[in-house]
Amino acid sequence: MKNLKMLSLMAAVLLLGTQGYAQETEEGAESSMTIEDAAGTTNTVPGEGDMDDVITNKKMRAEAGSKSKYSFSTSLGYSGGTVEKPLAEERPNITQGTAATAKALASANVSGRYRMTPTESLSAGIGIRWIAPLETDGVEDYNGDRVDASNPYLSFNKVYSWSGVQSVLSADVTAYTNSNRLDEGYVANLGISQNNIYDIGSTGLGVGLLVAVGNTFYNKTGFYKNDKKGNPYDYEDITSDYSFGAYPFLEYVINDTFNLRTISGVWVYEHIRSESNAMTFEKNVIYQSVGLGISMGRNFYLYPNVQFIPEDIRADRTNVALSATINLF
Repeated sequence: MKNLKMLSLMAAVLLLGTQGYAQETEEGAESSMTIEDAAGTTNTVPGEGDMDDVITNKKMRAEAGSKSKYSFSTSLGYSGGTVEKPLAEERPNITQGTAATAKALASANVSGRYRMTPTESLSAGIGIRWIAPLETDGVEDYNGDRVDASNPYLSFNKVYSWSGVQSVLSADVTAYTNSNRLDEGYVANLGISQNNIYDIGSTGLGVGLLVAVGNTFYNKTGFYKNDKKGNPYDYEDITSDYSFGAYPFLEYVINDTFNLRTISGVWVYEHIRSESNAMTFEKNVIYQSVGLGISMGRNFYLYPNVQFIPEDIRADRTNVALSATINLF
């Protein structure tokens, strides 16, 4: 029964992706049903240049959004359990990071984008999250609603290149609405990320580095609830106020549709709120992720992947995931 439900969920993701792809007529083409067709207005961006001349990486291009002046995007995802129990309720926190929800979840987000120039845009989005969607008997050891709003955000995005390096700069502000995060005092987060990749000639191989920093705001301090044994604990011992990370990655382009990708969380550090020394950080456990990127036209990218701990490769210390990015108009 669980396998049937999982197949149904994956089929829904692929169906939505196919609908987005069906509107495209060729590689790099925009949707055949555009806003200017519907409203009789111009949906082109003023200024010189083409974003696709700057960014050729399929994943980064899809995540940077449509080239139209006004557009919509949707992202669908399923974060599952381990490779031996991908449909299980539990999703191990293999990196021991502070903000992980240790439950399987499905999510769907929609955002609107305004492209100011061919390479700069503003977007805003919100979505819905479903905790352990394959479970029918309730969820154990989880404080929060199983279905809730998924953290609305506002983002600035800029694509550019330098010395042959393709780059995407993003700055985001996020308001927390996930019920378990609200219960823990989360309010908002400010984040900046810089994604870079360099293609090695015509080999199909690219080497990259993602760098990200973030600052989180809270409205709860001190002792606030009991653990599973009924003992009160200090909330500030298990949350971080600021963090930074560097994630090296490799990609290999097989053809116009498929590419292999691996990324590693080698240098990820968090400052725990109860730590008085501002320069003392906790280091997350190093993880490795391996996935297959599937591109269907310019504006659809599907990415099944698995994460594991390189120094302790065990089936019960893995996570599986599936995500899809779809740009409309």
